[in-house]
Amino acid sequence: MAERFNFNGAEIIGIDHGYGHVKTRNYTVRSGITASDTKPYLNSDHILFEDRYYIVGEDHKAFSHVKSGDEDNHILTAMALAKELRTRDIKGDAQVIIAAGLPLLWYGSQKDSFKEYLLHGGRYRFTYRDETRTVNIRDVMLFPQGFAAIAADIRSYKGMNVLIDVGNGTLSTIMIVNGRPIVERCHTDKFGAEVCIRKMREKILTETGYNAHYSYYDEFLKKGPEAVANEKHIRIMENAAQEYVNDLMSLLGEWEYDPDNMLYTFMGGGAQTVRKYLPDDLREKCRFIDDIRANAKGYEALALAQLRRGQR
Repeated sequence: MAERFNFNGAEIIGIDHGYGHVKTRNYTVRSGITASDTKPYLNSDHILFEDRYYIVGEDHKAFSHVKSGDEDNHILTAMALAKELRTRDIKGDAQVIIAAGLPLLWYGSQKDSFKEYLLHGGRYRFTYRDETRTVNIRDVMLFPQGFAAIAADIRSYKGMNVLIDVGNGTLSTIMIVNGRPIVERCHTDKFGAEVCIRKMREKILTETGYNAHYSYYDEFLKKGPEAVANEKHIRIMENAAQEYVNDLMSLLGEWEYDPDNMLYTFMGGGAQTVRKYLPDDLREKCRFIDDIRANAKGYEALALAQLRRGQR
């Protein structure tokens, strides 16, 4: 049985609502959504939610700095709940505590609205793989994105550190000094891996006239040259990825971070792209968190710890 956290009969399910992928403890799914009025027979990974069918996972979600700005995250939340409950072998209706997060700089301004949004009136009802169920939301607990992934290990962050979360839509940083986050030295900008993909797509289109699907570039970033047969495309995409990483490091410098005096820790879906295209001498100075579900798992652990301390 999959690892799980439960508190007083409510299952704690961590959900990381990324623009490229929605992540849970056990799943990573592209966050693109396609709606349909009829049941999709050629795609098994769909969900019936509020009288419409939705295929999840064929593309990515458009960037918006407000997480509750449209209905997409309701659909993604329903899919995340459906997958996790199935994997955790929880039958029928369920009692759930959602543990989720926001970039630190958005946390104060969006925490209340995003919590209300995810509560969804206290209930999600959906049909997934021919099983209809009602999920009662007992609570929504929100935590700072990025910090949640390292909270259990925060005391090991001695001296000057920068945690750099390279998501699909955003690049978020948290400065940590001797295990303590310094809020005034945190940043969030629209400079996630989507910028790299857009750069690759533009260069391929300009130089070859080929207009590939988003997944063409996404698979290249995940798997490298083995995912692409065209040698010219590989060369173009590698050059674009190198430019992106160079620009990312320059942006960190503009934010007054210095890898000679601070330990950089990269995480998120774009961290492996950074690892591949950093110069060898700089790469050796950095740490990398390879688990792109680290935030979702961290949300669950923080929620359980907080509940056990009697803060809820």
